[in-house]
Amino acid sequence: MKILYLANIRLPTERAHGYQIMKMCQALSSVGAEVSLYHPQRQQSPLVKKSGKDPFDFYNISPNFKIHTLPNLDVVSWERYLPVFTRPLLGFLQNFFWAFYAVNKTRKIFADIYYTRDLTVAFWLAYFQKRFIFEIHTLPRKRSWLIRSVLGSGDLLLAAALTSFIKNKLVKWGAPEDKIIVAPDAVDLSAFKNLPSPKECRRKFNLPEDVWLVGYIGRFESIGREKGVGILAEAVRQIPEVDGRKVMLLAVGGPLPMVEKYKNQQTIFFDHQPAEDVPYWIKACDVVTIPWQWTEFSAYYTSPLKLFEYMAADVPIIASDLPALREVLNENNAVLVKAGDREALVVAIEKLLKNPDLSSKIAEQAKADVQQYTWEKRAQKILKLIR
Repeated sequence: MKILYLANIRLPTERAHGYQIMKMCQALSSVGAEVSLYHPQRQQSPLVKKSGKDPFDFYNISPNFKIHTLPNLDVVSWERYLPVFTRPLLGFLQNFFWAFYAVNKTRKIFADIYYTRDLTVAFWLAYFQKRFIFEIHTLPRKRSWLIRSVLGSGDLLLAAALTSFIKNKLVKWGAPEDKIIVAPDAVDLSAFKNLPSPKECRRKFNLPEDVWLVGYIGRFESIGREKGVGILAEAVRQIPEVDGRKVMLLAVGGPLPMVEKYKNQQTIFFDHQPAEDVPYWIKACDVVTIPWQWTEFSAYYTSPLKLFEYMAADVPIIASDLPALREVLNENNAVLVKAGDREALVVAIEKLLKNPDLSSKIAEQAKADVQQYTWEKRAQKILKLIR
């Protein structure tokens, strides 16, 4: 089976969607498909430029699929010269016309299936009557003509929704239920095998060994919104020590300017780190967190990569009690707290640091539960339904 994946992204990118796309291409190839990934040429960020790595090295992914770059009018590089109010329109036009170009350019290349997570690409695949799979990570605010065209297309083989809430919304909008599956994100378990001890992980990064580390590993913002690092820093500040050991926040992922105002003697911040180091950063922590505040997106429409990585690392998790997270987490494999509640975070952190038996119990359960969430199983689930 030949799969042609179209992704309108900067590649590599330090943002999570780039890693997710690369891991899915790797997984689809691992389960027997011949995969080619096509993306636009774009100006790179300073961070990626500095790394000097190609996408496979940047994400530490085996090159078992092909990557092709297509020409692109890089309007993102123009934003600094244009008024802020023009950016949404400019972004839409770039997405719409690059998607047309990409689909038109590749439609004569033989592929059994096209694959995308971009709505405008999916629209043009439907227009040109190419059989396709549409992975749905975000929903428009209303049932737009674009989403209607995609969901009503006879060439749509399958829509893979990150959460049941996305699926339910699509069905409410009239999408055929038998064409929609729920497929949360996943983890590469091999990256978490035989990890060294927390002390050794701390030595690897020159972290203090005689303190409690409360961790947050991942981007500090999403869609322009802070992801709870601020409220977590405030919670940690209320716990100077536990059982005679200092409590500190370790937040890794960037961008650093977002957290300048939270810096104090109880915080350690790092910018984006190489993908292959992520398991070691997580394992260095005594507790890891997803301290999100409530938004419609965080509550219903997300499946964070960090969640599955946390589970695989065998470290106890504290997470906001949000419906989308509850599709994977429960009281047996995590401590769930009211979203946006600083005092609840304080209580949960103290509870786990003072109770090693409870910490071990929920961490072990999370590690057992995450075995079903691998990239290969996700790819097999998707392809099984169209074969």
